[in-house]
Amino acid sequence: MLAVLLVVTALGSTASPARLRAKSALLSRTARIDPNGASQGPEREAMARLVDDLVASYDGAEDPLRCASKRSGKWRLVYTDRPGSGVSMPFWKRPMAAVHQIIDTREEPWLMQNCMGPPSFATATAKLVPRDGSGTLADVFYVEMRTFGILSQPNANRGTTEFVYADSDLLVTRGNRGNTFVLSLADPGAAIPRVRRGGKGYYMGQDS
Repeated sequence: MLAVLLVVTALGSTASPARLRAKSALLSRTARIDPNGASQGPEREAMARLVDDLVASYDGAEDPLRCASKRSGKWRLVYTDRPGSGVSMPFWKRPMAAVHQIIDTREEPWLMQNCMGPPSFATATAKLVPRDGSGTLADVFYVEMRTFGILSQPNANRGTTEFVYADSDLLVTRGNRGNTFVLSLADPGAAIPRVRRGGKGYYMGQDS
């Protein structure tokens, strides 16, 4: 009941019953999962169905995916099926606290930063380049990576991220390998530090 109440409060009374049910079911399932662990097998299949139900619940009355600023803020990871995450990581990199992702789409260039707490305090900062006007699908170019505060060269390979669901406090994305990430809003005002030059705010003075 509490989960349903929180969902109704977040989505508002105008949300369709199907959307309320889909989000409530998804949140109830994620509450029983280690957010820093990569779900596999039956658990992954069950979550995939719940995510598909939530995405399909858009009724056309409002589509926050079309408004890039709706995705900005600091988001806490509550579920992923990405291999190599959480408990499958080396013990010295395994997160002991919540993993966050900061997305800054309020201005161009769009930026994204993955943040892990202790013990590694690893960060991976990337530029997002939308492929279309809505920006629901964007190319990811990593510009900086740090582990234990030590700067390292980012992987030359680029990826993509697709925003498949967004509302006032929940975001669902998929990577180019099909991995799903479910995130809850932790701080809507969070932003990535920028260096302003030529009318644009670049991360660490990046030129493009």
